[in-house]
Amino acid sequence: MAINEAIEPRVGALRRAIAAWTSALRIGWPLYLLELKARKRRHWIGLVWIFAPLLVVLAIGFGIEATRWGGRAIAVGMPYPVYIVTGLTFWQAFADAVLMPLRQFTGFRPELARGRMTVEQAIVVGLFDLAFATLLRAIFLLALLPWLGVSISSSVIALPMVFIGLVGAGLAIGVFAALPGLLIDDVGRALGIALALGMLASPVFYRTHTLDLLAWNPLAPWIDTARASVTGQPVDVATITWGLLAVVISLLLAAAWLRLAHRHFLAPLA
Repeated sequence: MAINEAIEPRVGALRRAIAAWTSALRIGWPLYLLELKARKRRHWIGLVWIFAPLLVVLAIGFGIEATRWGGRAIAVGMPYPVYIVTGLTFWQAFADAVLMPLRQFTGFRPELARGRMTVEQAIVVGLFDLAFATLLRAIFLLALLPWLGVSISSSVIALPMVFIGLVGAGLAIGVFAALPGLLIDDVGRALGIALALGMLASPVFYRTHTLDLLAWNPLAPWIDTARASVTGQPVDVATITWGLLAVVISLLLAAAWLRLAHRHFLAPLA
C-alpha cells in the first residue's frame, strides 16, 4: 500500500507532463502560423536573414584563401570556404537552439504571466520556427557544396541525426537558462558571450585540436562529424550514438526542470 501511494504521485505527474506537451503540440502549429504572418508584416526580406551569415562567411573564406597568409597558415584538409561555411551552418543550428527558449519566453512574457499560454506551448512554437530555419539552411548548404566542388556522397544520410543532436543539445542548455532569464537580464547577456566564446572554441574557422586548451569542447566532435557527413568523409558512428543518448537524457532533464520550476519563475511576473 505504501509503495503504491509513493508511486501514484509520480505517475500522475508524468501523465500531466505528457498531457501538457500533447496539448502544446496540438496548439503550437496554429500559434506558429499566426506568429509567422505577423513576422512577414515586420520583415520585408525575412528569409534572406537565414542565409546572409553563410554568404558573408563564404565571401570571407574566399578572401582569406586567396591571400598568401591564408594559404600557408590554414591547414584544414579541404578548401577553406567549404570548411567555414559548413562549420557556421552547424554552429548556427546549435546557437539558435540555445537562444530560442529565452527568446520565446521573453516574447510571450505577458501571456505566460497571465496563464494564457503554457511554457510548453511557447517552446513548441519556437521549435517549429527552429525546425524551419534549420531545414532551409541544410537545403541551402547541400545545394551550395556542389558549386564549391564538393560531391555529396552516401555519408549524407547521417546529417539529420547530427542536426538533431546539435539542436537537441542547444535546446537542453537553453531551457535551463530560459526561466531564470525571464527575471534576470544578465542571463541573456551571459548566453551571448558564452556562445561567442564557444564558437571560437569550436572547429568553425580552424581546427581546434591544434590548440590543446580547446580540446575539451564536447561540440567539436559533433561539428567535425557533421562536416564529414556533407563532404564525403568517414562519419564517426560512435560520436552520433553516444551523443544522441546524452542529448536525450539532457532533454528529459530539461523537460522535468521546465515542468517543476516554471511556477517559481513566472509567479513574480504576474
